[in-house]
Amino acid sequence: MLKNKLTILRIVIATVVGLLLFCYLLLLLPWVQNKVITRVAAGLSKSIGTEVKIGHVGFSLFNSLDLDNILIRDEKNDTLVFSKIGKLRLTDLYFSKSAPVIRYIGLEGTRIYLNRTASKWNYQFLLDYLNKDTANKKTSNLLIITFNYYYKGFQFYFLHL
Repeated sequence: MLKNKLTILRIVIATVVGLLLFCYLLLLLPWVQNKVITRVAAGLSKSIGTEVKIGHVGFSLFNSLDLDNILIRDEKNDTLVFSKIGKLRLTDLYFSKSAPVIRYIGLEGTRIYLNRTASKWNYQFLLDYLNKDTANKKTSNLLIITFNYYYKGFQFYFLHL
């Protein structure tokens, strides 16, 4: 009787571990990553009330996120931000005991269209969304933001520590 219970327990544990491993390996597939990020972008679009699209994504579950063809529109359906490549590097999310620290944010081939009508900028809705319920949000320490700016063959780097 005890031997049967131990056998059943081993089978249950092996099944749970196998399912977790299968889900992890499934999330490493680019097709699955793109489906997940499409759902996330759709949810973000719905919550901020404007279009957010991401063309392609590549991520590791622990610390990196690479996005291609990022599009964010403003409330008038004009392009607010378009970026060919966006990169985000964090501390290990699962293994760190404190809040995650953003190590690097990089944008390449980025165009930001800012305009102002009367007293309101076209990105004000994003600031309002980010400032909503700030008491419950955790803060992160930002180490480096890199913006590459190309003008007539020259390349400028803006680093902010």
